[in-house]
Amino acid sequence: MPPCRPVPPDTWLAINVNPTDWCCTSDVGAAYLLDLLGQMGVNPGRIVIEITETACELNDSRFLECIRAFRQQGCRIAIDDMGVGSGDLGRLAVIRPEIVKVDRSLVTDATADFGYRAIVEALAMAAQTLGAALLLEGVEAEDQMGLALRLGAQYVQGFLFAPALPDLADAEHLVDRVCPHVDRFRARYLARLQRQYDVRDAVQATLRAGIACLPRPSSNTAEATDAWSEFAASLLTALPPMCYRLYVCAGESGNLSGVVERTVQGRAAVLRPLPGCNWNVRSHFLRNVTAAVRSRHAILSPVYEDRVTHRPTRTLTCALNHDAYVFVDLDMAQVDEEFPEWPTGTDYPPFCAAMRRRRRLASTSNKDPGKCAYAAHSPFP
Repeated sequence: MPPCRPVPPDTWLAINVNPTDWCCTSDVGAAYLLDLLGQMGVNPGRIVIEITETACELNDSRFLECIRAFRQQGCRIAIDDMGVGSGDLGRLAVIRPEIVKVDRSLVTDATADFGYRAIVEALAMAAQTLGAALLLEGVEAEDQMGLALRLGAQYVQGFLFAPALPDLADAEHLVDRVCPHVDRFRARYLARLQRQYDVRDAVQATLRAGIACLPRPSSNTAEATDAWSEFAASLLTALPPMCYRLYVCAGESGNLSGVVERTVQGRAAVLRPLPGCNWNVRSHFLRNVTAAVRSRHAILSPVYEDRVTHRPTRTLTCALNHDAYVFVDLDMAQVDEEFPEWPTGTDYPPFCAAMRRRRRLASTSNKDPGKCAYAAHSPFP
């Protein structure tokens, strides 16, 4: 068999193999393929073995021996079509690949649906945690390239850059195709981050303006909860419509206020928490609280879909004092698509004025024991 022609030193050859055919149902194992590579003069260190969906048991000794044999000779291992098979997570845990290739169908769905995007993000996080590179297949449009860049993918594959060719594509041509997409993504992403941090800073300023009106401690638990809930409702009233939920927690004693949500009419409704509810024991809350205290700035969580409203949400954490922390849920669809100019001057009542007005209205309103609705309109349109 003639030797292979020379290729650039930074080029790999990927060989797509189903181990059911050559490993789990026969005694050939990896020796046959490694012998062929030797006959052709190919350095195994330039080879990527792509493991396709397999009927092998993941703990099959012959399958695991094949993987070890390839690695011992310097081959890299990739999992192909990740996201379409029933045993994907098991393959990822057992094989510990150097490269994870996300299937094109999942990439297509992830650009149109938040749920699929969450799955791809989880796969990307798993790959990063296991020390594997991420490759997205089927990248044919700019939004799919943007997804790859947001996920931190090291490799992309698709017709956006070149069709399937019988020979190696020109490297300079590929660079010329990729760089404009990277530049546009970077500009858009930085602008988006700037908008989000502008919102963070403005919300933080409003929250800190309310420190002067913090409730005084009360020995009566019910009275203390009412006072903190009124305080939280006043805070939410002073914030723009993109802030749709707010609550106050203590460092160790759990929730201080009820959960305040903005109604369709722009009002603030206090929803009583369940007895003994302590959201502050959740690890991501503790992490954000610690970061907010150490940095002395409000902290924004990653984007997630709220399980009640199904809005794309980021939670802002801000320390009011050494033992009171406020959490604000922001509707990121409004931040990214309909970001309003933040009102300044006398366009909205100062926080303490809003607090006094809410107290007057609350004193004349009827309060339902299960749901305390304060009839104060948001000063924002």
